[in-house]
Amino acid sequence: MRSSRETEPGAEAGARKRLNTDTAAGGIGFAFALAYLAAAFTIPEGSFSNAAVGPAALPIVIGAALAVASLALAARGVLRGAPVENDPEGAEELDDNPAQSPARFAVVAGLLLGYILLFLPLGYVVSTFLFLFGTTMYLDRGRPVRNVVYSLLFALIVYYVFTELLTVVLPAGPLSLGAV
Repeated sequence: MRSSRETEPGAEAGARKRLNTDTAAGGIGFAFALAYLAAAFTIPEGSFSNAAVGPAALPIVIGAALAVASLALAARGVLRGAPVENDPEGAEELDDNPAQSPARFAVVAGLLLGYILLFLPLGYVVSTFLFLFGTTMYLDRGRPVRNVVYSLLFALIVYYVFTELLTVVLPAGPLSLGAV
């Protein structure tokens, strides 16, 4: 008979895998958020002395939100990763979700890196379309027409809102889309 401190070998390994995945992703995200926040605090003040918020305000909010979300993910990994006492099957169910596989995370991270590298040379519209289309095709191959439409509409609508309504300059790339 096993003592209460001993668990089934598979249950502990399954729980450890889940704990490591969420906790590691949360830790990496938190480290990135801290670096992002450090960079955000170095943004110089704007030239408008009477502005309610400066140019660093939005990056600081985004960095803080990323830090909170990363800590929540890490906490979820710790809380849900522990095996349920006397229930080795419950611990295995946590790892059956292929949407959270490290390989899938790596592919999406690689697509994001490609997006970052292509952003300036190809411009916002082309690089955003390629990133969104590639990501949606990887995550849901069964709907290619929908993926093309969503990716293209998102890229064009956001480009229009930023360049025309908010007068924010985005890289045009080879498509000058009305740029003079």
